Amino acid sequence: MPAIPPCHFPLERCCYATPLTLPSPKRKVCRARYTGFGSIDSPRSCVHDLVSPFLIVHFIWLFLSPLERDHLTSLHPALRSYVCLCLTASSIDVQPLTCPRPPEPPDAPTDAHRVTMMAAALLRFNFNYGDLFRWLQGPYTHAHRQWTTLSNLFDTVKQARSPKGWPNIQHRRTKAVLQQGVPLQGHYECSWASIIARNLHPLSPDLARKAHQVDERLRKEEKLAYHILLPRFIFRFLIGIHLCLFRIAFRDDDPTARLCVDPSTPISSTDDGNTNKQIPAPSIPGRFLENPPIFYGTALIRYLIWLWNLRLSYPTEDTLQLADDVSAAFRHILYHPTLAVAFASVWKTYVVIPVGTIFGARNSPSFYMEAGEARAHLAMHMPNAAAIPLEDLATQIVLPPHPSPATAATLAQAVADSQHSGIARPHGNDPE
Repeated sequence: MPAIPPCHFPLERCCYATPLTLPSPKRKVCRARYTGFGSIDSPRSCVHDLVSPFLIVHFIWLFLSPLERDHLTSLHPALRSYVCLCLTASSIDVQPLTCPRPPEPPDAPTDAHRVTMMAAALLRFNFNYGDLFRWLQGPYTHAHRQWTTLSNLFDTVKQARSPKGWPNIQHRRTKAVLQQGVPLQGHYECSWASIIARNLHPLSPDLARKAHQVDERLRKEEKLAYHILLPRFIFRFLIGIHLCLFRIAFRDDDPTARLCVDPSTPISSTDDGNTNKQIPAPSIPGRFLENPPIFYGTALIRYLIWLWNLRLSYPTEDTLQLADDVSAAFRHILYHPTLAVAFASVWKTYVVIPVGTIFGARNSPSFYMEAGEARAHLAMHMPNAAAIPLEDLATQIVLPPHPSPATAATLAQAVADSQHSGIARPHGNDPE
């Protein structure tokens, strides 16, 4: 049974017409579709083989008589939920969704009112998820980022050559990843029958036993804007939505179960709702906008070679390494709203639409490394990078003094060979 939004209206009003307006002026909605994050002027699409009959009902609702509406709502529980949502949307204020979230205790439960507001706003956008997403702004679109500053930083290292064996940084593609959303190109299609079957697919026994861990993870991640929660029945109204499966993974040395979104596994011989099947493998020529090359498999050896060359050129100086850990790394690369619905899932009373890339998608590592390699390139070549003060929140990191001659004499020395002869300067334009 789908979740029904709170409805405090008399039952006889359920079949009345409820005209609703857009949460934002129409001119702003249209402008947002073609400018800024998530613009639709690119080759991206996500569709079904059939138009959802529930979405058809939504668009003809105002043209039906009360008796016809009454007959429709008796046909399916989701239509009863839809009517209740229409009534709720006519009286609820959705503007708080565009404001910074008020502070909450770390253990605060999922905000049911926020879920209802999201559903009401989506309804008022005629279930156009892209319009909702662009209207939300804030952390959902990285609207707070200083894109001009970032672009200027890229320009300072645009001409710097990567070391031998390192990937060439695709500055234009990296900017598009950050400023438009990913994938940069793609067409996903599945049958409506597969979506209905996936909604009814039972949980695996392991997942059922660990349901409380899934609840807790979704609660935490929704508050971090890693995904958007909506009432479960709404998946029937979303154009092109695919429903990925939830999986639980275990490691022998870690008792904590790992929740994974699985866009790969079909649930039957006729199921075509596995999104990963429609994503090409990385590095296929001509399809880099769908799934660019991956280089992180060589990242460690490249880093070790870089350290070796540093030691060759600076044999008596400390090599300081700053440990860096990006929490929920893939989540920082945001989906384009047109294709985000291809990686959605359902859980209990919710449909879960990811904001940032999920761990299980075939192209998530590729698009994450577009930004990851560019970040490393900036750190290596940015002028005067060594002079920039290192700060961790309000605490400044103080670098230790250079080693004394006695300490320097104890440092292990590197030996040059035909492939490794050191570097001219750590932050120069020609590190080879």
